[in-house]
Amino acid sequence: MHNEMMMLMQQGMFPPPGAMMPPPRFPNDGEFIPPFLRGLDLTELQQDKIFEFMHSQEPAMRAQYKAVRKAAEEMHRQAASDHYNPSEVRMLADKLAKALADTFVQHATTEAKFLALLTPEQRKQADEMRSRFEAHLDHAQ
Repeated sequence: MHNEMMMLMQQGMFPPPGAMMPPPRFPNDGEFIPPFLRGLDLTELQQDKIFEFMHSQEPAMRAQYKAVRKAAEEMHRQAASDHYNPSEVRMLADKLAKALADTFVQHATTEAKFLALLTPEQRKQADEMRSRFEAHLDHAQ
């Protein structure tokens, strides 16, 4: 094994022991910004607030996505069951609908908080970018 390691190190395919490894890549400032805010000239303070809020929302968003996935799996399992029960499927569909609704409400709340951080000029630019994006979607259909 030692000879194989030495050969890999000589070929530059494996760093020698104690060699400096490059630090992990940290995202550029704009990479953590939600897509609908990219392209705006956000201040460092605005970027920091967006990052902090997104970071604080991650556990709740993860829980929401898990609830949606679990409800969908339960509903599909019941629908494919040998013991299909329409009232059970209805209850599971309602559970899935609530989980999806909660997710949409959470997204809307997050978007509203982000938009509240913008200056009037930035808000105007964000609205224009959204209009262009929606027009592009309409033409693509």
